[in-house]
Amino acid sequence: MLVSIFVYRIIFVLRGKDLIKNDAKNRPDDLSVVIKRKVKLSRKDKEEVNILYKKANNYLETGNEEDAIKCFIQALSIDPKHKDSMHKLGVLYLHKQMYSSACAIFKELCEIEENAIYLSHLGLALYNLQEYERALDAYQKAVLLDYSRSARFVSLCQVYRSLNNNRMALISLSKALEIEEENLDYMFLLSEILFEMEKFDEAKAVVKKILFLNPENEDAKKLLRKKRG
Repeated sequence: MLVSIFVYRIIFVLRGKDLIKNDAKNRPDDLSVVIKRKVKLSRKDKEEVNILYKKANNYLETGNEEDAIKCFIQALSIDPKHKDSMHKLGVLYLHKQMYSSACAIFKELCEIEENAIYLSHLGLALYNLQEYERALDAYQKAVLLDYSRSARFVSLCQVYRSLNNNRMALISLSKALEIEEENLDYMFLLSEILFEMEKFDEAKAVVKKILFLNPENEDAKKLLRKKRG
């Protein structure tokens, strides 16, 4: 359930499995060359980039992600530092579980501009590559830049859990609950961590609060019965 919360909150429904297989073999190396290249753009180049970017967005609106990816890559072949194309391409790679490619893009974006959104996406890519220390660094920087989004603290919590640091996971999740104090998903996660830390009374109190907010919640009822048993 914990992983599903993490994924549900941050990425969308995955599609295009055939495309993943093809791109995973060919695109990372090619893309790393494109985004590192420095070019001086003419007015015509800028116009062409804008046309390709708009074309890619039109493909996205009709659900044609494969052609959208091609257009974003074409735009980046002209302007390797076009942030909007990089961002949307990186998000598409996250959707398609192409985490190495997404990581390369968001790493480059963070070098161009240290932005909380870019850092969060970088953290997600690194997390899924099981590079937890680097993911931790990315998420810590993201929350320092923007601490208004509860989901970032939940992501940070999950990274700490993967590093077997429930104490810091608990602190991060508490920050999320300060922002959304009645979020049931966060409360379930809190109870899970407290049970793991053998803080049984606190964990049961959280489950009871879930039932107070949502008396018909079957998951909370089952959890409470299980822990009583």
